[in-house]
Amino acid sequence: SMDPETHTFRAEVDVDNSRGFLRPGMFVEAAIIVERRADVAVVPRDAVTERAGRSVVFVIDGQRAVRRIVSLGLGDDDQVEVREGVTPGERIVVRGLETLTDGTRVRVVGAP
Repeated sequence: SMDPETHTFRAEVDVDNSRGFLRPGMFVEAAIIVERRADVAVVPRDAVTERAGRSVVFVIDGQRAVRRIVSLGLGDDDQVEVREGVTPGERIVVRGLETLTDGTRVRVVGAP
């Protein structure tokens, strides 16, 4: 089980150490891939906020930010899969979410 203080897990793995690089007592930080998916909508994790206990992104519609409730899937520290709530090609807000409400007028800067 996870250590509540360090948020780490103890794991045992079998690796080829024939060259002797690994020594007893060494530690490693690893990412374990649980599943891979293709053709999914992925957004920066910073583009997702919580409102009233639900995951929300803001989609750009003209000059307004429109709130969308989304269903999230797999993710990592930087990105997360959006299973429902956005359509591929839609532009989403990635900064300044804390001040937005549904229909807030916005000015888009950066890449289209």
